[in-house]
Amino acid sequence: MALDQDYIDELNTYAKEHGRDKEIIRIEKGVIASQDAETIYLFARNVSGADMQALQEAILETGNAKFIRRFAKYVEGADIPRLQDAVIKAGDPRYIYKFAKNRKANVKLLQDALINTRNAEYIYQFARDIKGADLKELQNAVVQSGDSEFILEFALNVKNADILALEKALIKWGDGNTLYNFATRVPGFIINDEFQQALVNTGSSYFIYKFAENVEGANIKMLQDALIELKDPMPMLFFARNIKGADIEALEKGIIECGDAGHMVFFAQLKGANIEALQDAIIKTGNPMYIYEFAKEVKGVNYSALQEALIRTNDVGYIIAFYRDVGRFEARKEFQDEVIESGDATMIYNLACLKGANIKLLQKAIIETGDLDYILAFAHIKGTDISALEQKIILSKKPEYIYEFAKLIKGADKQALQDAIILTRNAKYIFLFAKDIKGCDVKALQEAINKTRNQKLIEKFAQKIKGAEPYIVKKEVENE
Repeated sequence: MALDQDYIDELNTYAKEHGRDKEIIRIEKGVIASQDAETIYLFARNVSGADMQALQEAILETGNAKFIRRFAKYVEGADIPRLQDAVIKAGDPRYIYKFAKNRKANVKLLQDALINTRNAEYIYQFARDIKGADLKELQNAVVQSGDSEFILEFALNVKNADILALEKALIKWGDGNTLYNFATRVPGFIINDEFQQALVNTGSSYFIYKFAENVEGANIKMLQDALIELKDPMPMLFFARNIKGADIEALEKGIIECGDAGHMVFFAQLKGANIEALQDAIIKTGNPMYIYEFAKEVKGVNYSALQEALIRTNDVGYIIAFYRDVGRFEARKEFQDEVIESGDATMIYNLACLKGANIKLLQKAIIETGDLDYILAFAHIKGTDISALEQKIILSKKPEYIYEFAKLIKGADKQALQDAIILTRNAKYIFLFAKDIKGCDVKALQEAINKTRNQKLIEKFAQKIKGAEPYIVKKEVENE
């Protein structure tokens, strides 16, 4: 039997008008029989003339600490010691702590019960909020819990806490976050090597760096050595950039040993960095993106060494980006020579697409590759010698490329390409040439396709190509 607040209010109005009559007694018995702690509590608190003794017994039987505590707080005439014992017996630290706020509560009993729960959060809150609490016992309990979060909170928020004892506890139990916050937020903290060693032992590279950055008197060498040992490149980079007294050479060596190319690029931009050592390390990674980034972002690099390393990666995108973005004109010329020597059609073509490229040299190189796809693509580049590219396509004797060249390349010699397509004797592309190439010699092409003996395309040519002769079916004449 659960009753909501609106119905309880109606009952209270009724009870005030009629007193504790049979109807109220009947409903009260139903409430008690329900064993619903909230309903029992609401009835006892709000209904005039309710039997507090019977209702208190009923709520105690539920064992519900939440509403037993509320009964004790809000119901006039409640037996505080009995209700308190019930809350202690339930063992829920939240309600033990809340019960202690009742002015009639036995703080000592509740404190002992709370300590037995070993719940550091509510032990700390008890010490912070409950008048008459034994701070020493509660602090010992928090320390013994090993919960570094609430050891820190105790030090920060409990008046008259023993800061030194809590510091020793954090040295034993703390993580990087709580140790750092203790050092930076707790008034009266005195820096010492034992505390810093505890921080180092957590292996928390971020808080080791933050400690060095923000705690006056930090042991820079100890913290720096710890970061190098942890091989975490980002905090090492920040340490070198931001910490006064940092050993750039040692941190640089640590960054290189990590093998993290991205952080090497950033480290090389720091004052005092050994560009040559970092460059060698970048090259060893073989990572084209960071070889390119190093050359682009870092001053004083060896462009030749980096471009040679980049070419070895065969990454066309970054090779072309290098040519476009990096170095002086002389470096670009050297780079272009390297690309030509590589014989890689993709790189040669992409390089030719860039402003300032030597089209004549690159065209010669692309022809020498024999890559017909890129030779055809190269013909679209402004400044190329169409006839030289066309000749290579014709010599290939590949009908698909001869046809595509005639169709796509402005300025192509269509007569020469037509002669070449006829020589291939490929019916499909002879037909397509006649269909798609304006100004072609339909008669010559029809004669050529008729010689292929591809009956289907011969007939199709006669039917579809404008200017073609009608197809005549030859019939055999029988001898009479």
